[in-house]
Amino acid sequence: MKSMYDRVEDILISHHEPSVALTRLRTTASLTSLLDFLRADAAMLAVVASRSYRHRNGFDKIVLAAPSTSLLKLVLHVWSEGGLTNSDNIHDHRWDFSSVIICGALQLEFYEQDSGGKNYSVMRYRPMPEAGSFELRPVGTTTVSSCASVTMTIGSTYRWSCDRLHRAWGLPGLVTATLLVQGPPIREDTTVLVCEDDADHLNGPQSLYRLPAGEVESRLATLAVDHAQEAWSLGVRQFPEHSL
Repeated sequence: MKSMYDRVEDILISHHEPSVALTRLRTTASLTSLLDFLRADAAMLAVVASRSYRHRNGFDKIVLAAPSTSLLKLVLHVWSEGGLTNSDNIHDHRWDFSSVIICGALQLEFYEQDSGGKNYSVMRYRPMPEAGSFELRPVGTTTVSSCASVTMTIGSTYRWSCDRLHRAWGLPGLVTATLLVQGPPIREDTTVLVCEDDADHLNGPQSLYRLPAGEVESRLATLAVDHAQEAWSLGVRQFPEHSL
C-alpha cells in the first residue's frame, strides 16, 4: 500500500496546473498524515531539509515534495514571527502558483507601475548553481505605488501568475503558514524592488540559511497541533483516501 507521501507525489506528477493539483490534494490527501509521515521518517526529513531554507523575505520555505518527474512542487511557507520588516521587499516570482492559508493570517499588498509613485532600485534575483546561494544584481530603477491590499485568513485560497508585484507577511502575534503548489519556472530570474540606499550592499552573490532537520521538524510539529488539517480541508468536498 502506498504511503501518504507517495500519494502526494503521484498527484503532483499527474497534473500540470498548480490550482488543479492543489484542489486534488486538498480533496484526497490528509495533511495530518503527510506531516506525521515526514516527522517520523528521519531519512525523508533529511531530504526535505536539504531543499529548504530561510527566505530573505522573512519566512521559512520548506519543500515538502518535489518529484523528479513532476513539473510541480508542494511547498510550505512559515512566518514564525509576524510583521512587516525592511527585508520584506516587493517582488514577483519565477513561477505561477496556487496557495491556501493553513495557519494564522497573511497580509498581501499589491503594486503597479506609477510615474508618481515611490522610487525603487530594480534587482534581478536568480538562484546560483552552487547549492544554498543566490545572486542579486541591479538593472535600473522604477516607480511603483500600492494599488490594493488584503488580509487572507485560515482556509482562504489564492493563485496568481509569476509577474504580479507584491509583498506578503504574517500578522504580528501569529504563526502564519501557507501550503502552495508551485509551478515550473517560466523565466530565469525574479524581479525584486529594494530601497535605492540598499541596492549597493545587496549586489552580488549571497548565501541562504539552510534549515537543519530539527528546525524543519519543529515547524511541522507546530502545524500538527495547530489544527492545520481543518484549514487544509475547509470549503472543499472530502473523498475517501482510497480514491487516490
